[in-house]
Amino acid sequence: MEYTRCMAKRKAVFGMMVLLISAIFFVFFYSTHPAYVKTSAGKPTLEKNVFLQCESSEDKPERYDCYKQAALSAMQKGRSVKDLAQYVLDPNSHLKHHAIGRAMLITSEYNLDRAATKCMPCNGPYLHAIAEVWGEYAPSRESEFVDFLKSVCPLDGDVGCYHNLGHFYHSSNENFGASMVRCDKLQDNDRFYYCAYGVVHEQFIRSNGENFFQLCENETDRKKTACFTIGSRLYPQWMSSRIDGAYPFKPCDEVSGEIPDELNYCYASAAWVLQNKGRPLDPEQCSHLTAPLRELCQKGVQSPEPYWDVLSCSLGETSQCGLLPLNVEHE
Repeated sequence: MEYTRCMAKRKAVFGMMVLLISAIFFVFFYSTHPAYVKTSAGKPTLEKNVFLQCESSEDKPERYDCYKQAALSAMQKGRSVKDLAQYVLDPNSHLKHHAIGRAMLITSEYNLDRAATKCMPCNGPYLHAIAEVWGEYAPSRESEFVDFLKSVCPLDGDVGCYHNLGHFYHSSNENFGASMVRCDKLQDNDRFYYCAYGVVHEQFIRSNGENFFQLCENETDRKKTACFTIGSRLYPQWMSSRIDGAYPFKPCDEVSGEIPDELNYCYASAAWVLQNKGRPLDPEQCSHLTAPLRELCQKGVQSPEPYWDVLSCSLGETSQCGLLPLNVEHE
């Protein structure tokens, strides 16, 4: 009998040790595994990083499709915007925010006001995405989207809000030129420019920037100017993974022949991309370029601001255009 009790105690102690070791392993695994994150309080959350499955794709449109599916599936299962936002603090954050914004509207049964309550205050990428989805869902219901946009972004006081309108226009219309025409109906140059920027941004998301400048050739007047200046500024940011310190201008060299020199902001933007990676250029590294490109490149090197924009200009007289910061993130 004594032997039996002794063996029982030993088994109980052994069982407790196994449970303790298993618990330690469980906590260690889930607090360090890359598919899981820690909250701001430092405590591990056991919610899976739904975007991790998409990161292996080198193709941005393909990766964006994956992000969209992952975010929608997660929110349909009850995950919140705040929860998913934990996973977007990385170089691919902009498209992840887009994916979350799309899921917000779809899971709100396409109710614009209800979608906005999920992210208030909604930042730029969320609004871009809501515009994108609404353009696909209800392309003829522009007035509803404009009324919604006025409630979350002051159209009368902030020209940057028109960027969202550009996303809506191009999402509701497959034709790039037709979308630019809709922006061109805005008489104010600054409003037109930001609207056109939304159209260009949406085109880059859709096509990964391929053959973009051929579209600009078909435009006229300020639409053509905006197309080239915005596209050339956005191009190196979109291709930022290919920009390194050895020679940061390779992506720009590939498209330079397609862009008029006086409208080519690619080299200036590439200089800033490298600067943002912590490897600022010397202005002399722009010296091999021809005069108009060299001057723009040197301004990019010297700019203290993260993003550039051609604004406060006639969009027909490029010599009057100034370079001002634009608070919109891109990959």
